[in-house]
Amino acid sequence: MERRAILGFPSTSGFFTLSGGSWQSDYPITQLQMLPLSYVARTVDLTAANTVIEATSTEMRRVGLIALPRHNFSLSAQIRVRLYSDSGMTSVVYDSGLYDVWPEVYPWGVLEWEDDNWWTGKYLDSDIAGAIWQWIWVGAQNYLAQAIRIDIADPGNADSYIQAGYLEIAAQYEVTYNFDFGANYGHRYRSVSTEALGGAKYFDARTKPRTFKGSFTLPRDEALTKHFELHRQFDLYRPIIWLPHPDEEVHWMRTAMLAQLTDPGLFAYQYIGLDQVPIALEEIIG
Repeated sequence: MERRAILGFPSTSGFFTLSGGSWQSDYPITQLQMLPLSYVARTVDLTAANTVIEATSTEMRRVGLIALPRHNFSLSAQIRVRLYSDSGMTSVVYDSGLYDVWPEVYPWGVLEWEDDNWWTGKYLDSDIAGAIWQWIWVGAQNYLAQAIRIDIADPGNADSYIQAGYLEIAAQYEVTYNFDFGANYGHRYRSVSTEALGGAKYFDARTKPRTFKGSFTLPRDEALTKHFELHRQFDLYRPIIWLPHPDEEVHWMRTAMLAQLTDPGLFAYQYIGLDQVPIALEEIIG
C-alpha cells in the first residue's frame, strides 16, 4: 500500500539528552540541539568510538524519524541507528545495521552508460558540491524508545572529522489523505546579480532552500488536532521533518527535508466534516 505524506510531529528532540563520542570543545555535541545549523557539532577525529551520538530520555518516546542536516559525511560514509527501550541501552527494539549514508538517487534508465556513476546510481562529489547535505532516517513505523545510538563510520573523510548542524528526533504523522493535486515544490532562489552598463552580469551565488506549498483536505478532527496544533506549536521557527513521498526512497535526497513553516494562509471549511488545511514549508539551510 502506498504511503502518504509524513510530517515529523510531534517532535521529541527536546526530551532527549545527548552524549557519546568525543567532540571539539568549540563545537560540542550540545550544538546539535540548537539553531542555526551553521553552529555545528564537530568530532575530534574519525575514530569509531568518537563518531557516536547517544540520546537518552527519562521516558519512552515515539521515534519514527531522525534527521542530521548540514553534515559533512563523505560519499563512502556509513551509518547505523539503534533504538532501545531502556536508558541503559541493553534492550534493543530496532537495529538498522550499517548502511550507506548516501543512497542510490538515480532510477534505472536515467543515467547513460558513459556516466561515471552508471553502476552505482549514486551522487558524484561534483553533484553535491555547494549543497546543504542532509541525512534522514525513516522508520517502518513509530517505535517506543528511551534511548538512541547513532554510529557514523567515515574513516576516509578528507576533513579528518565529522560534523552536523542539528539532530531532529520525531514521531511519524502520516496524513489520512495525501496533499491535493496542484501542490507546488521547488526552490527559493537567493543568488543576487548585478548588471554592468555594458550588459555583463555578475553574480553573488547563494545556497537556495527547497520549498513546498499546497494543501490537504482532511477530516475536521485531524485538521484541528494535528495541523492546527502543529501551526500553533511550531510557528515559523521550530524545525520539522517533511517527507512528501515516503515510497520514493530514490528521491528522498531531493524531496525530504528538515524545514520550517512559512505563512501558509488560513484553513477553510471545504465540505461537511472536511477542512482544507494549508501547508507551506521551506528547508532550513543556515
